Amino acid sequence: GDRYCLECFAALVKGNDKPACPVCEETIDRKSCPDVFAAKELSLLKVYCPNRTEGCRWFDQLRQSKAHLLECQFTLEDCPNLECTERIPKALKTKHLEEQCLYRLVQCQHCDEQLVYKATETHLETCPSVPVTCLNNCMGEELMIPRNEVSILL
Repeated sequence: GDRYCLECFAALVKGNDKPACPVCEETIDRKSCPDVFAAKELSLLKVYCPNRTEGCRWFDQLRQSKAHLLECQFTLEDCPNLECTERIPKALKTKHLEEQCLYRLVQCQHCDEQLVYKATETHLETCPSVPVTCLNNCMGEELMIPRNEVSILL
């Protein structure tokens, strides 16, 4: 008997009353049985991690790959911040979330409001607690007062 992958076998028997082998032209029995020997041989082949392009150097038997992939630090994961579309290697996820993600939550150093990092610049333009120079120059050029107190001095 000849060996076929599952997709090729399905294509040969689909819509055909008497499917025949394209090599020897014998009628194919629709009851396929998995080729255990071939499966075992394939599982012993050595393969690289699919995350090799990300830097993973794992190289071992195919049968070990599922266990490796569960722990591979180079596996790309979606950032959990909804608006972020970045995919980050598992090993760098914490750094991304704490230092790099534009959509991480940060706290304004002036008013303690929580906001998305990407909106920090816009927020600082209107934040009532940001120190600004007194427009009246009433206590010298160096006097910095919170923006929301400027109107009190005018």
